[in-house]
Amino acid sequence: MFHSAYRFKLAAKNIAGRSAPSAARTVLAANLPFATTAPSITDVSGSKISLVWDAPNANFVHESGSPITGYKVYAFPGAGLVTATNPAPISEEIQTVEIFVDAQTSEVQTLTITGATSGTFMLSWRNEATTALTFNPTAQEIEDALNALTTIGQVDVVLVSGSIFDITFNTDLGNVEMIESFTAATLLPSGGTATVTVVEKTRGSAPLGYDEAPADFTLSFRGEQTPHLSWNISARDMEYSLENLATIGDVTVAAGIPTNAASKAWTIRFHTEVGDIPMMSSTSGRLSRPGKFGYVSNNNALCKVVQTVSGSAALLAWDGSSAPSIRAFDFVDNIVPDGKNTLKEKRGTRWRCSFG
Repeated sequence: MFHSAYRFKLAAKNIAGRSAPSAARTVLAANLPFATTAPSITDVSGSKISLVWDAPNANFVHESGSPITGYKVYAFPGAGLVTATNPAPISEEIQTVEIFVDAQTSEVQTLTITGATSGTFMLSWRNEATTALTFNPTAQEIEDALNALTTIGQVDVVLVSGSIFDITFNTDLGNVEMIESFTAATLLPSGGTATVTVVEKTRGSAPLGYDEAPADFTLSFRGEQTPHLSWNISARDMEYSLENLATIGDVTVAAGIPTNAASKAWTIRFHTEVGDIPMMSSTSGRLSRPGKFGYVSNNNALCKVVQTVSGSAALLAWDGSSAPSIRAFDFVDNIVPDGKNTLKEKRGTRWRCSFG
């Protein structure tokens, strides 16, 4: 069981059968080992530096879930010296995840009465109709009739001009359904001369998760994908989900600064993925989902990942992943790795070492 990855899926079952499986949850039966202590320099010459290091204290199955399997030495071309003004010349990769959404906007629909000389009409919203309204109602009469519906929270109605009215939804948020009008045989003159029309003037936009809409997204890195993440996931839970991926070791997730108040943002600092690493990718399709009544709360919700800080370019100088007993390395001047766990000469090049 030690150091093994397990994937779990959940399905619900009732008398009618079994549901589709959930997204997979990946669990690694091990913890990351503690970092090694700083390496010791045992020899320095004009062409070589010899390094040795101790195993971390967590080199026991009962502490980390898996014994140490080996070590890697990384070279960072062009990294400067550690100085008082530049105490951290090697940068860790930082990527920012943000859900971009429209700022909250109230839906506005415009009602226009044309050519009516007598009679009545009705309005309907979410399958509930108002009482009859006269052919020449006031803004207050339309407002009172709509607010009497149990399906509407609260609207404001204002007269624009003549028989044109703007209806603003104050409590029913998002790109809500259109108000319908009914005039057949009640609004005169009949035969299509007298009409009541309603058109959308301003499309409403609601916060993510409004009206029970289950907005979520996923993140992927090097072929591994997280389960569905809620639009308002905490930094700690996102960190847990990312570290559950087999391709990510240790990250720190913190709340970021979003583009607007309706958006959400997180910053992810990679500690164990070295160098200018690939970008995470995201899915956004489940962020704009129908609410309880079928309309979409926020049509333009989009998840993006951008690089905030590029990790310092790194090369693998020595790969001792399968040699845990080897804890020493001779770093030779003008020598760089050739990608096959051996070194080849490259004149005039100097590298700086780091341990991972």
